[in-house]
Amino acid sequence: MKQRITSIIISIGLFLCVVDVRASELFTNEITSQYTFGPYTHTAVDHHIKLINNQDQYYPTSYGLALTSPTIIDAIVQQDGQELAYTYDDQYIEVTLPQTDEYQAEVEFDLRYKVEGIVFKNGLLHEVGIPLISPNSEINYIQQTIKVFAPLNWGEVQTTSFRPTHEYLEEEFRVLEFSIQEEPPPELRVVYGDYQLYDVRLIYHLTNDTNQQNEYVITFPPNLLPYQTVYVNSITPVPDQIEIDQDGNVIGVYELVANDAKDIEFKGQIMVDLQQDPTITPAEIEDVPYLIPDQYWETNAPEIIELANTLESAQEVYNWVVNQLTYNEERVKDPEIARFGALQALQKPDQAVCMEFTDLTITLLRAIGIPAREVDGYAFVPVADEVTQSGPVLRDSLHAWVQYYDPEQGWKNIDPTWGSTTKRDYFNHFDNNHLIFAYKGVHSTYPHPAGSYKLIGQKSQDIYVDLADSSDVVGADLDDWLAQYAYDQLPWYQKLWQWIRELFS
Repeated sequence: MKQRITSIIISIGLFLCVVDVRASELFTNEITSQYTFGPYTHTAVDHHIKLINNQDQYYPTSYGLALTSPTIIDAIVQQDGQELAYTYDDQYIEVTLPQTDEYQAEVEFDLRYKVEGIVFKNGLLHEVGIPLISPNSEINYIQQTIKVFAPLNWGEVQTTSFRPTHEYLEEEFRVLEFSIQEEPPPELRVVYGDYQLYDVRLIYHLTNDTNQQNEYVITFPPNLLPYQTVYVNSITPVPDQIEIDQDGNVIGVYELVANDAKDIEFKGQIMVDLQQDPTITPAEIEDVPYLIPDQYWETNAPEIIELANTLESAQEVYNWVVNQLTYNEERVKDPEIARFGALQALQKPDQAVCMEFTDLTITLLRAIGIPAREVDGYAFVPVADEVTQSGPVLRDSLHAWVQYYDPEQGWKNIDPTWGSTTKRDYFNHFDNNHLIFAYKGVHSTYPHPAGSYKLIGQKSQDIYVDLADSSDVVGADLDDWLAQYAYDQLPWYQKLWQWIRELFS
């Protein structure tokens, strides 16, 4: 005898609706969803839904779909071209399923609507966040297929939150197809565009309060090609010397006379492109000690060694840190926040901020033989992500994350802090919102990034970062600027000789 199920409710988003039925996994739900983006603010959504009975004594009478945040517009439900009865409001659709006297092993229908709030323009990029179906006790989701249709003028795919099964062009659309057979993450994120471009202004305060002339150094944003390209509009005043350290930092050297002070201003742009991984040849890291212990990277501590013996890969290290440490919002409010280091982070897992996530990850990576270093930079938080990302971590919103070295792919950016706070995968899929100001690899405490050069007792804002208004790059590529700087330092006779050689070459 068939038993009546009052409703079957699925959730698209982050919450779960459960129907009060004792039996479990009564139905299998196969859903093929198509999201079509165009020039309008809304997105066309088409779900083809197949509901399969797993136990013949139960049958569904209605099917509900709930969205946690997007707004539903113009819903329609059809079965074999005939419209089914349904009701809906801004965030909920309920379909009345047709009933027959005969047992139905499957029920299929199409649910179409428009929705707002799943795509936004972030600078030069279009960022899509598609909420995924959440399982419940009545439905066992064996497969969810999602097809994403994006206009070709949105540009290339910068990144996706997980790998598509197919990618192809169809008329004026770039199509990505994803197949989800296991328990899904909360959402599917896709970022389109050729690159992200930021306008950057950095101020460095130097003071010499001694009675003799001294040298002082600052760190300018470096290139990490092709991930980050720096363009220089101006550096005022120009450094007395420029050095490139073992980590690849661009170090400006300034001489200050006794009791002197200088403010240095960097103005330029930073381009961030995720379409290719940063690469570096093995010869460039063979002489750099990226495996040794240091002040905050206690690879020789017994507790670290014991834990490292249970881990075998960079992915396992990342997963362990993300799952074991808890971000502590209260510590961030302390203007004199202390850095724990890896060992204390292990001992105080609920007291972590980005420094502890970073130090522990680097230490464990080095302990299992994987070269790793710290990256200090700026975390640009898009407006749409303000509720999911953690706030400023250090002065001027400085942020720290990790790079580990893969012999086949070079330096790989990973962010265990944001992996923990956002629940997104920041190991396999990075973003365009991390701007590199400095690397710490040879030393755990040096060099200091922009935003750290302040006068005693001063709390000025020294980092200004905003999205560029245009895709046009302004300024000289950092490598070209450095080449010009080196030429400008030559004595006149070397410049003349160089000019003569170029004239007759």
